[in-house]
Amino acid sequence: MHSDPLVSKANQDAFAIRRTNTAITALICDGCSKGPYSEVGAHIGARLFVEAIESQVAHIPVPSLTDELFPVILERVRLDVLAQIRGLANLMGGSFSETISDYFLFTVVGMVMTPLRTWTFSIGDGVFIVNGEITRLGPFPENEPPYPALGLVRSKIAPELLVFGVNKSCWTNQVDSILIGSDGVVDLVRAGEKELNLPGTKEPIGPISQFWEVDRYFAGPHWIRRRLVLANQFGVRLDRTGSDIIREYGLLPDDTTIVVVRRTPNREE
Repeated sequence: MHSDPLVSKANQDAFAIRRTNTAITALICDGCSKGPYSEVGAHIGARLFVEAIESQVAHIPVPSLTDELFPVILERVRLDVLAQIRGLANLMGGSFSETISDYFLFTVVGMVMTPLRTWTFSIGDGVFIVNGEITRLGPFPENEPPYPALGLVRSKIAPELLVFGVNKSCWTNQVDSILIGSDGVVDLVRAGEKELNLPGTKEPIGPISQFWEVDRYFAGPHWIRRRLVLANQFGVRLDRTGSDIIREYGLLPDDTTIVVVRRTPNREE
């Protein structure tokens, strides 16, 4: 299992992964673009959420982790993390609502895989792909996705959107691959479908399926990083006549982060 964000100056995505004997937990938090420091909250939130989920799951026998219980676990996790964020915001001083708005507005898309059952879940926008089937979360009205921390302040977002939704539930032995991603993955998928080339080259960016089908992406996290960087680089090339320079810009206008899990003959990676 490997994951990596597209590293850029204003990247507001963060990810966290935990693997134990009972479960693999992974999630991505995408900070609000309007928040001046939301990348800080996204990194904190990713750590808090993955730790809270792992803590809850670790104390429940695997056969007891059912589709009925899992949403209950997610709600406990949500309330626990919101309580921690409330405490942090209070310690930071100043206006509570401004602190939440500036630091702690981020979406969450994640997965939990146990030996028996696998779930994907979310609050806000993003992408998940299970066995090649793509599901896009959002977009939301006025391009304002729900953020978990809005549950701590007055907000126009409907309360039912501020709790975790379980997007996919299946038997783990039926899962060959899972990709979860921030909403920037939508542009990565589209670039592959349009058979666009990496900027400044004649090499196709390739389909999204490469990230779970090509072995080298599991040889080290730098391979995913490298591909995303190449997809978003500025490039130049000569036209067919060789007389004019063509400038080509990155294919990923938004921060793009993915976590990929796939099955191998002997284990899940």
